Amino acid sequence: HFKSARARFQLETALALGGDDATAYYYLALAHTQTSPQNIPAAENAIRQALRMDPGNAHAQSLAGKIALIQKQYNIALDYLTAAIRLEPDFVDAHEALSAAYRTLGEKEKSIAELKEVLAIKQKKAGTSQSPASISSLLFAVRPPAGDQIAGAP
Repeated sequence: HFKSARARFQLETALALGGDDATAYYYLALAHTQTSPQNIPAAENAIRQALRMDPGNAHAQSLAGKIALIQKQYNIALDYLTAAIRLEPDFVDAHEALSAAYRTLGEKEKSIAELKEVLAIKQKKAGTSQSPASISSLLFAVRPPAGDQIAGAP
């Protein structure tokens, strides 16, 4: 919370000094949602600025949808969240928020479909992960003894 408040102050200062940048407005909106939930209009203003400058930013579209959800503007939230998913189909966070919006609107089947999509994306990403090897695979990997290496091999 403290770091978000500090970041919010620094972003506001940078923007006041002329750092007019969509990414800065996105992070300012995010900081507002994390530090001052009662000041959602400030978050909404910042995210609108970000979207005005970069409407093709899926993360900004998603955050705008979440802000609309907080304000109980469900149809607006659906528009932003579906735009985010159109821009970035595997954006888990947007699918989860869209599921919540559908659930709130009583559209159970659509909510469940979004959650199934989240699971499918996570499974797909797990199967193609470029993450570092797990500790157990490093510990139990079979390697030739140090003296048995082939000449020129690492």
